[in-house]
Parts: sequence; C-alpha cells; structure tokens
Amino acid sequence: MKRIIEGKASSWLSVMPRAADGYDLSAQQFRDRIAERYGKQPLSLPSQCDGCGADFSLQHGLDCPKGGLVKKGHDQLRDVCAALSDLAWGGVNVEPIVKEASGRVKNELRADFAVRGVWEEQKVAFFDNRILHADAPSRKKRNTSWKTALNSAAQEKKQKYKTACEEIRASFTP
Repeated sequence: MKRIIEGKASSWLSVMPRAADGYDLSAQQFRDRIAERYGKQPLSLPSQCDGCGADFSLQHGLDCPKGGLVKKGHDQLRDVCAALSDLAWGGVNVEPIVKEASGRVKNELRADFAVRGVWEEQKVAFFDNRILHADAPSRKKRNTSWKTALNSAAQEKKQKYKTACEEIRASFTP
C-alpha cells in the first residue's frame, strides 16, 4: 500500500509504468489490461493457442503450459536465473541436453540451464524451473496447499532428471 500511495498509482496498477523500471506498457497492453480489469475480453486475441492449438481465451492464455503466459513466464525466469548465474560463476549453458534421444523415441531430456562449479568444484549443476499457478482451481478442488504443490513439482523434476544426471556425474536442482 505504501508503494501505491508514494508512487501515486491505483489499486490495479501497483507501480507507475516507467520504462526505466521495465514496467512501461504499450497502448495495446494498457487497453487490454483495462478491459481485463473491467471483466471484458481484450481485443485482438488469437483464435487458437500457438502452444497447443486449443481454442484461445483469456483464461487459456493464463493457464496453458505450452503457450501463453505460463511459457513466457517460464522462459523469462530461466533467462534471469541464467544471467544471474553467469554473473556469479560464468559459463552458463541455456537449455543444455542432459540425455540424448535414443533411436526413434523422442525422449531427449533438456534442463533450463547448466553451470559448472555451483555445488562442487568443476561439477556441472543442471537447473530446471517450473511455474505453478498459486490459485489454480484444480489445486483448490483437491484442497492442496501451494506448498504441497511446490514440493510435489520439485519431486517430479527430481525423478525425471536424477538418473540421467547421475549417469554423467552431474547434480540436479529443481
């Protein structure tokens, strides 16, 4: 609230949209945000999702894990984490292959980024992020806390990457 009052922002716009802070909005983004605020459908929505091909809606854009906001948020988080890791350790590899695809089966395994020397000197550490919808209706229906959902997602990532990372003597961090 203090930030809103001091920045002379409103309740839906919690920071002033300054380009210096990376919060500037294009005219279309501003109109879309106003439409969303008042329960209207933003103009110029695509008819189909570019990630999964399903019919597109505002809710689908917020929820789809293959396209829309979830994918963009994931990629942005990956890029920021990789950039910070590069400043700290150097030599970051974005979307490294942990395990090559074998035969006709497309089971290639990629992490979000890898850094050498994070946990042990000269040992590669693979990192993979997951974006979770904190207020997902499906999680609320199952009466699952966000903390349980977060731990479950981390365990899934560990199961997926653990063996492949151990085979190449690397570590994995979800």
